[in-house]
Amino acid sequence: MRIAIETFRGMVPKPDSRLLPVEVANLAINCRFDRGQIEPYSNYQSIEPLPVSNVKSLFRYADNFWFAWNKDVDVVNSPIDQDDYGRVYFTGDGKPKVTYNTIATAGQIKPSASYSLGVPAPENGPNAIVSSAVQDEEGFANDITLFYVYTYVTELGEEGQPSALSGELTIFDPTSHTVSITFPDAVPTGHNITHIRIYRNATTTNSGGYFHVADIPIASKDTPYVDSTIEAELGGDLVSINYDLPPEDMAGLTSMPNGILAGFSGNSVCFSVAFQPHAWPFDYRQTTEHNIVGLSVFGNSLFVATEGKPYVFSGVSPDSMTGQKLEINQACVSKRSIVDMGEYVIYASPEGLVAASSGDMRVITQDLMRKDQWQQYQPETIHAYQVEGKYLAFHGGNAAFIFDPSDKSFIEINAYADAGFNILKQDELYLSVDDDLVLWDADLTKQNFRWRKRFELNNRVSPKACRVEKASDGDLTFTLFVDGVQSFQAVNPTNETFRLPPKRGDHFEIEVSGTCSVRRIVLASSPREL
Repeated sequence: MRIAIETFRGMVPKPDSRLLPVEVANLAINCRFDRGQIEPYSNYQSIEPLPVSNVKSLFRYADNFWFAWNKDVDVVNSPIDQDDYGRVYFTGDGKPKVTYNTIATAGQIKPSASYSLGVPAPENGPNAIVSSAVQDEEGFANDITLFYVYTYVTELGEEGQPSALSGELTIFDPTSHTVSITFPDAVPTGHNITHIRIYRNATTTNSGGYFHVADIPIASKDTPYVDSTIEAELGGDLVSINYDLPPEDMAGLTSMPNGILAGFSGNSVCFSVAFQPHAWPFDYRQTTEHNIVGLSVFGNSLFVATEGKPYVFSGVSPDSMTGQKLEINQACVSKRSIVDMGEYVIYASPEGLVAASSGDMRVITQDLMRKDQWQQYQPETIHAYQVEGKYLAFHGGNAAFIFDPSDKSFIEINAYADAGFNILKQDELYLSVDDDLVLWDADLTKQNFRWRKRFELNNRVSPKACRVEKASDGDLTFTLFVDGVQSFQAVNPTNETFRLPPKRGDHFEIEVSGTCSVRRIVLASSPREL
């Protein structure tokens, strides 16, 4: 008998152990196999305490500050080119919100302040009265009919939908008139509205519509505005006619190409106006058959995980998105399990992990474990993150696993975190552990790994000699089990080669554990065979 384990992999629980390749483990905890050998992951590196208890969401703002919430919150950066305000948008903490550089970082808990996303329309139209008009001698030849509307504008220049029309006005001389305008509504709070913007109808050489008259500071709202502007002096046209507010319960905020944000409410997918994150036209919404669980993006496509079949919505403009229901019965059981892996998305279903891309969708763990084995990982509790091309999932409130799509194996992790955030430009994963901010796999100290492998004996004698080649310094324990009973253990053996007590049995298992790296394990019937 001679068994040489030259490379190592994680667990594949589904097949019977006698069918597994020699390099596949029956148990792998805290191990990494990037170089074909066993290496322990490093411990967390502690960074700083977080000011929020029971953290569930993290976000790195402006390379200097950490936002933290005790709720499941989705955050995206502003899609606006070189945004001077440094805006970020988020859902999951009450109504959809926006915060920015002058208000976000003033307090200990960040974001320190925010405003509701979107700009409401005034409830009523303005009151407009012709205060000065002279009828010309030619009768009605030059008479025009005017209507006024107004909008609210925020400190950031975001504009909402227009009010209802004013009453109809007749102007006898378009070159000599004045109209007094007042605004009956109280200005809504919670949106940082600083101005009123007045428009009136006109017909230009290119089109008809409503055109800009003036901006009025909120402080001057109660003073009538007198308009004597002639048509040639009117400004730009009104573009915010369909700038609806987002649904108050919108969740899952994510960023798509071409300046489009997306979110969901119930079974409705919501899209913003391109590069206008405060504007969410009702006409842009799409629906799915089942309620939506979460969203992610690959390429120009929006992946929509639901309580039933998933969908993909594609398009370069928010007003022309097309949806496709994917014919795979794999519901998403945890919103926080959805992870953008680059060219594809992974999420947790009742049967295993599902990978979805523009050209393929399948249960990628179906050859690794059965449904009952998968359920032991409590998929409905999973929150997961991408780390070095792998899927790191925390589950059950006390454990974790890593799924490696490249070699399709599992590794269990003796650790837990409550939230996480990837900083892509540094390729670093930050986690919240007991309300402390830590950096994944970054400490100088190593975790204790365990790697166990089973072999069949069929009433033969177990190996009599072993060689364990270390690839780095650190502790090492080698343990031999025969028919589930420990028969030998060597703790930090002084030599790489050592004798084993022969035992007859049905099967035997070897386990190596510690903080070193292991390059190779060889088992044989005698030291000479090694």
